[in-house]
Amino acid sequence: MTDLSLAERLKRIEQLEDELIRKGASIVGAGTDLSHADFFIFGALRRTLAQARGFRDLIKARNFPCAAAILRLQLDTAMRVNALSIVDDVDAKCRAVIDGEQFNRLRDRDGNKLTCAYPQEAC
Repeated sequence: MTDLSLAERLKRIEQLEDELIRKGASIVGAGTDLSHADFFIFGALRRTLAQARGFRDLIKARNFPCAAAILRLQLDTAMRVNALSIVDDVDAKCRAVIDGEQFNRLRDRDGNKLTCAYPQEAC
């Protein structure tokens, strides 16, 4: 991938966005009951797509410092989704977040806070 031009790399990000939309849509079928976890994932999907579009726009504008900040937001989204694999009741945790609980106040199945410095207690 190192031989690709900037335009080709940005096009690849756009292709990954399209793939994410297709895969996300295939998960939910007609007549499917949606859970709090589904809504959490849909929110993460929307955030990921918005950030990807913003990242591409900022790179095109040569605004690299702001584009770098968006990468951190993308990592945050990915870490939150990944954290669902280490909690005891995914739907309950997602419901708590949807109801306004701060994500970093939630705990994994071993009682550790889900902070950016996981499994440490402080961020």
